[in-house]
Amino acid sequence: MLLIMSPTEPPSLIALVQQFFLRVFLLVLPLFFLLVVILTLVILVYIQYYTIPVSTVEVKQGVWFVKLPFKTKLLLPGDTTVEWSRCDPEPMKVHEYRNGGNYLVRQDKFYCNRTTMEMYPQHTGDLSLSLRNPCFRDSGSYICTVYKDREILTQKVVRLRVKGQCCSYKSKVALATGPATIGITAAVVLYN
Repeated sequence: MLLIMSPTEPPSLIALVQQFFLRVFLLVLPLFFLLVVILTLVILVYIQYYTIPVSTVEVKQGVWFVKLPFKTKLLLPGDTTVEWSRCDPEPMKVHEYRNGGNYLVRQDKFYCNRTTMEMYPQHTGDLSLSLRNPCFRDSGSYICTVYKDREILTQKVVRLRVKGQCCSYKSKVALATGPATIGITAAVVLYN
């Protein structure tokens, strides 16, 4: 709001202050919007490169396998290590791929012969883990860490929830039916 003054009157102090604040406002407003845009870009870059993505997979117990997805667009060197692990209920190594092949020496025995990865994941970018015969005990958070020479290149967390039977174990019950004894296999089934 500009005040129009006659050339014979000197401008009043109020008019000078109003003109000053108007000029400052018109100068600062574009700078403020520029600052907001820059901060937004910085936050987006931080989220893109410095946070670990989390996805959730739900399956019913009894399926043949479940895939814990992880695809990356990073160009991974040939000597990259891909390590799938769990931290709950206790820390354990689920699967490890290094030097062009599966390295299962440190794999937890619970996952023995139950995990596979695609061939040459560093070339395809498909770091997904397939888990055969998932059961309730497999439910939890899985962390895929990709590193080279102890430097973490990327990570992803996949939360797996297996619905259905809580625990299924077999016990033999012997029934005496006269001269013959019949063995019956029983399974305890608990549903979520």
